[in-house]
Amino acid sequence: MVCRRPGQLRWWDGRAWTAARIVTGNAVSSGGAQDSGNVDRTWAVLSHLSFFVLPLVAVIVIRLTVGKQAALVRHHSSEALNAQICFGVLWNVFGGIYLAALLTRPQDPPFAVLFTVFILMLLTAAGSTVMSIIGAVQASQGRFWRYPVLWRPVRGAVRP
Repeated sequence: MVCRRPGQLRWWDGRAWTAARIVTGNAVSSGGAQDSGNVDRTWAVLSHLSFFVLPLVAVIVIRLTVGKQAALVRHHSSEALNAQICFGVLWNVFGGIYLAALLTRPQDPPFAVLFTVFILMLLTAAGSTVMSIIGAVQASQGRFWRYPVLWRPVRGAVRP
């Protein structure tokens, strides 16, 4: 189906009208509208980078809005959400162990336990940071990438 307006040409792709194209003579050029693939990639990148700004909240909003329309966004937002959930669980478990070690012996806390748990918390934070950046880079290239996460409570990611 074609929608012709004076100087513009648009196509119906089965879901929505495409971006307006300006017809000048025999040439057709983009009328300054963004490519939907670039917009999808942007949302996919933002779902990974939400780890640094609004963890869980932003990625859930992206998944429930834009993720329903675009497969790339659904995949990356599902993966980012799973990674953020796993990070939150690990961080809270390690924090609970750290706090329990401090509270059980407040005058003489076990240094080995505190140091080990602190290092594990740092490694978890560093690993999540690196994986979020790698995921954002993969999303910017339009690739379907998966976090090396063992637990995926949220479905929606494409399996390799």
